[in-house]
Amino acid sequence: MKKILLFLCIFFIIGTAGATNIIATDDNNPDTKLQANSQNRIFSITYLNIPSDAENITFQVHLSQFVRTSVDIQIANTTDYKNTTGDVYTTNITGLTTPGTWYNITVPNTYDFQGNVIIRFLDSGTKGFAIGADATEDNQRKLNWYYDGSTWVDKTLLWTPFVRLYYDGTEAFTPGTIKVGTYLPNTNPTGGSSVNGGTAGRSYLVHSNRARIRQDCNITKIQLYVDVIPTTFTVDFWRENDGGGYDLIGQTDNIAGSLTPGFNSVSGLNISVKEGDYYGITIGEGGVYKTTADTYGTLYYTDMSNVQGTGYNWAEQTSLSSLSLNLALFTDSIDAIFIGDSIIAGHPAHYSYIESYATHTDPTDTISYIFGNLTGYTTQNMGIGGQTTTNIAARIGLDLIRQNPAYAIIDGGVNDVAVGATNETILANVEYEIESCHNIGITPVLFLILPWTNGDINQTNQVNYLNDQYEAFEIEYPGTIIVDARQEVGDLVDGKYSIKPEYDADGVHFNAAGYAKIAEVLAGEVPSTLNADFTVNTTTGDKPLTVQFTDISFGVPYSWAWDFTNDGTVDNTTQNPIYTYDTAGNYTVNLTVTNEYGSDSEVKTEYIRVTSGDDFRNLISLINAFINAFKNMRLHVVEAVWQTL
Repeated sequence: MKKILLFLCIFFIIGTAGATNIIATDDNNPDTKLQANSQNRIFSITYLNIPSDAENITFQVHLSQFVRTSVDIQIANTTDYKNTTGDVYTTNITGLTTPGTWYNITVPNTYDFQGNVIIRFLDSGTKGFAIGADATEDNQRKLNWYYDGSTWVDKTLLWTPFVRLYYDGTEAFTPGTIKVGTYLPNTNPTGGSSVNGGTAGRSYLVHSNRARIRQDCNITKIQLYVDVIPTTFTVDFWRENDGGGYDLIGQTDNIAGSLTPGFNSVSGLNISVKEGDYYGITIGEGGVYKTTADTYGTLYYTDMSNVQGTGYNWAEQTSLSSLSLNLALFTDSIDAIFIGDSIIAGHPAHYSYIESYATHTDPTDTISYIFGNLTGYTTQNMGIGGQTTTNIAARIGLDLIRQNPAYAIIDGGVNDVAVGATNETILANVEYEIESCHNIGITPVLFLILPWTNGDINQTNQVNYLNDQYEAFEIEYPGTIIVDARQEVGDLVDGKYSIKPEYDADGVHFNAAGYAKIAEVLAGEVPSTLNADFTVNTTTGDKPLTVQFTDISFGVPYSWAWDFTNDGTVDNTTQNPIYTYDTAGNYTVNLTVTNEYGSDSEVKTEYIRVTSGDDFRNLISLINAFINAFKNMRLHVVEAVWQTL
């Protein structure tokens, strides 16, 4: 049989979408990742959670080498890749004649498919191909099966790094819509449990680690499933305060009028939230809302009239265990996504908001949070403890690629070494992660494996070898940034980096100071836009006035030029200087910060106001003179009146 390679990249979208979301494959080297053989193969990465109200199913086919004039396609509502049982939609597509071209294909959702769907490609009635995805969110990124003419062969370990994927209810998931919560699946629920508005309306709070908001941002869109529409419905946002109570920090308008039973997508919102915030709903009398299972989730609720906006004690309200609300939150942009193992997550002090964890922790000591503060970049922490590079590679499409960040901060490898993974496996996984980002315009930023006190000599040798290979990716994939923080947080003895005692939490992880140091190293390597700014301890006072200036610039400046009187002369070049004003007056202050990527200035006009002590004493003398003159005048008036009498 003539050897043929038919390499179709399927970009599966709910609803309709334009080709602008597709990133082309490497047309000149279609077999760099996939070996050709005597059978046709189709591989894809897919998100196939179809909502019940989808009228059409749209996907795109890309031909990169050999073309077919006719291909039969079957669509079935099943999780069985080898058999199509029940309703099957079959269609034939023609005209696939030009290599290197994306073809849009839209088929009607004739059988009201929903949930998991597979696509099977049939060629000449003898060779079939099936692609699809498990229904659970953690396993939605798979290369599934191909038919070799006699048996189905599982190819889940082969990956296509050339496909950019988005899914989002009934519309294409585009780079302008970034999911920031929940990490729980929010597919259309069939059956399952619900909550309701009771007889007086109820407010609910979702208390779940995986349902907390993952990014400082403005919420611009929500997706939700409502069974019965009430007269009142809002989505509420809460922040835990230092006293353990909860403050209502944002709320949608009443959106009940725009909802319909089933799936809903509500856009045009603008609600400011921070990483770690919680959310809930207020649902009016008679309303019914779908929930989703969550092992560590708790739903608190109370009559809506009881809720207080400040310091509310949700923990004392009625609760439902192992549940969360079936609701997803989105924003418009993300600068950097951190993906990796427990180092990225922030263990032992913090668990990321995609980890199943019962205890809720503060994100402020994580690498991603500190990096965001240093650079002004928005970030998401997608670290999961215990994961190997195989685990990380398996979810990079779901957790990073579809979010379209500017930077992908990647960590991994130490867990692989700990469980005895081979160098070939580790390097293949890391290269896949880098290539997946590089090929679609996301800048990969790779940490060298950090110091590991607990590793033995053989493990140390393997780590050193891997780090040498990691550095080579910077050359192979131009633009890739390699970050080496080993010297800053580790001690090198006999070829082994161990964590410095002042940064060590448990021989594997770092304490808050250690994570802060790693974040500083990272911020110095990643280009960022400088934004100069500063504060002072005082802006007014008598001469001589001593002022403490504090730099709060974003973007990791390397140098500072302070002009305390804005006369064009640099007065100080330290980061946080002290300056004394000896002469009374109003002073404009100019700070210019610089790093290797540029400079920025902040000018604060008449910011410092210095008064003279002599002026104050003269004022007091003037007031005393006025008082004495008034007394004398009053005395003369009295004398004149007396003489008249």
